[in-house]
Amino acid sequence: VQYNVVDVDFNTLLDKLYSPNVEKPDYVAFSLATSFTPAIDPYSEFHSSQIGNDNLDRVNDPKADELVVAMRKTPADKPEEFADKWFEFQMWFNDYLPEIPIYSNEYFDVHTNRVQGLNTTPFWEWSQDIVNLSIAT
Repeated sequence: VQYNVVDVDFNTLLDKLYSPNVEKPDYVAFSLATSFTPAIDPYSEFHSSQIGNDNLDRVNDPKADELVVAMRKTPADKPEEFADKWFEFQMWFNDYLPEIPIYSNEYFDVHTNRVQGLNTTPFWEWSQDIVNLSIAT
């Protein structure tokens, strides 16, 4: 494996990531981050039906399709069952290695006590709460 690093501006990177020449791509690896989300659903990123949409790695593997559909169909009141399926997905991921995670981001909302009305959660971001904000005097 030969890994050549090419610095490009961010707009070029996004263009080559989202709209590559599939027959002869200019770049085949991108150094980007990911974030952890409270609701894990890798369907969009790894199901073959999503190639050309969110499946930017163009994963086309029946095993991945099976695993992500099984995870998606797991009832919310069965977290242990979901955890088992998540582990099985991770085992597939490590064998197939559709991407190499370099790092991830974890975001925090930090503000002064003067900011009023900001009640964020993992499911409710500050941008959704912005209309409720005020500054106490």
